[in-house]
Amino acid sequence: MPSIRNRKKEAIRNKILEAAKECFLTDGFAETTIADIAARANIGVGTLYNYFPSKALLYMQSYYLEIGNPSEKLDDVISKFGNDPAMTVIKIIEVYLEPYKTFEKNTTRELFVVFMDSITKHPELGEVYTKNKYLFIDFIAKILEAYQEKWMLETGFDTRDAAFCVFSILTTQALFFMMNDSITYDEMQNNILRQIKLFFQGKIKQKGGRK
Repeated sequence: MPSIRNRKKEAIRNKILEAAKECFLTDGFAETTIADIAARANIGVGTLYNYFPSKALLYMQSYYLEIGNPSEKLDDVISKFGNDPAMTVIKIIEVYLEPYKTFEKNTTRELFVVFMDSITKHPELGEVYTKNKYLFIDFIAKILEAYQEKWMLETGFDTRDAAFCVFSILTTQALFFMMNDSITYDEMQNNILRQIKLFFQGKIKQKGGRK
């Protein structure tokens, strides 16, 4: 059972995350300051920095808090795209692309630079980032395993490696979009859609069932 001190620390951390989420949703990343978040959480700025050393990390954590666990949306996605593993993966990915749709590219680039700088200065942030990415990869792998169990993907298909490939497509296209002002959000989505469909070509049993 967690100690009283640990429960108190967790309560403060959650309070900060809720305050950050409200600030980011109301004012956006660029206009929100650490002081704004501290004031909304009714704590001192110094106390906030003890829990989160950068605004970028606060955004990342509050973002995951806002979208929740994507696996909770899997049933709805499967009901709409259950016969198409590639499209199911694409629709799950769209959950992770939302920030790119709402932010100006300059803001997105600022977030990226600040976050990467924070990782350099605070190794523990790198652990958080890596953990979140592996959770995403594991999640995609489990989706593909479910299709494989239904005989909708080739049995020799390595779902773990496939999940890494999907992650690579997502991150590469997101990076191109973020760094190139001429690429639109819709173009990024279409590029991801095309490349994922190409990756799954020949691996999906269109009609399901054993061959």
